[in-house]
Amino acid sequence: MTLPGECAPVIALVYSTEIEIVIRRRKTTDRLSPCNHARVGTTLVEMAIVLSVFVMMVMGILEFGRSMMVNQILADGTRRGVRLSAFESTTNGDVVAAVQTFVANAAGVAARDVNVTITVTAAPGNADPGGQVANAEIGDLVTVQAQIAIDNVTWTPGSYLAGKRLTAVAAMRHE
Repeated sequence: MTLPGECAPVIALVYSTEIEIVIRRRKTTDRLSPCNHARVGTTLVEMAIVLSVFVMMVMGILEFGRSMMVNQILADGTRRGVRLSAFESTTNGDVVAAVQTFVANAAGVAARDVNVTITVTAAPGNADPGGQVANAEIGDLVTVQAQIAIDNVTWTPGSYLAGKRLTAVAAMRHE
């Protein structure tokens, strides 16, 4: 027998191989009993803990996916830049502008945040192009590297990856 406001007891009756659990059902007027208030508080605490962990996991998945996407965009930009550098009348400025414009439009970042480095390596027997795509001869290796700071592409605040950079490199022989 319980007094008004107390929790209903749980009675377990043990038979040879079965356990029957009998729980007394509460009336609808018992909703506001002290026992129910304790359960509501426990449920809120559990939800707060689980929800915060779940939200952090989802945000981490989104950030990781965004980083992978931007890294792929950088790779596409460097491939476009190195393909452009294979043509005769292309300059370093043309390649840098092409890479920065592509990455800025595709990733939604400022073009000035994308650092582009062009290296031209002379093929055996060719004159030194001096790092200029316009001076490259047939067979010279042109390498385009693009970098962007991870701080410029993340959606969530925080400094856990501060100073880290996403990098992509592509290389092609000049034609």
